[in-house]
Amino acid sequence: MAERSRVDGVLQVKGSSASNSVADAEKKAAEARALGAAVLVAPSIVDVDSQTQKFSGYGVSTTRTTVTTSILVQLIDVPSGTVKYSNSFTGKAGRESSTFSPDTGDDVESEAVRDALSKALADQALLKAVAN
Repeated sequence: MAERSRVDGVLQVKGSSASNSVADAEKKAAEARALGAAVLVAPSIVDVDSQTQKFSGYGVSTTRTTVTTSILVQLIDVPSGTVKYSNSFTGKAGRESSTFSPDTGDDVESEAVRDALSKALADQALLKAVAN
């Protein structure tokens, strides 16, 4: 199996990135096959939903942003191109700012994706599929 950092490096050089399309996984599998990889874990961002609520009172204005992200994670057997595992995961993140605590500029969307990926990495079915 090719080292993950080597696969990631090749995919970056070729301009591949997280995609809203599941079809992108097939392209990544072909690139991984060229490296001699046996399996490829291919996450794809399926949906990002951002909701903002504004509150004000007593001279204080507060804005709360909540982001929900859905990702699809597939484990692809590279030589055959078949999907050995497929599941979706949802991640959430939030940010609050007010007159007294201004927005820090944190990337809530990335935090929501990290939350979804951490759930995927904790999924026993995925870990079992990678081991086999």
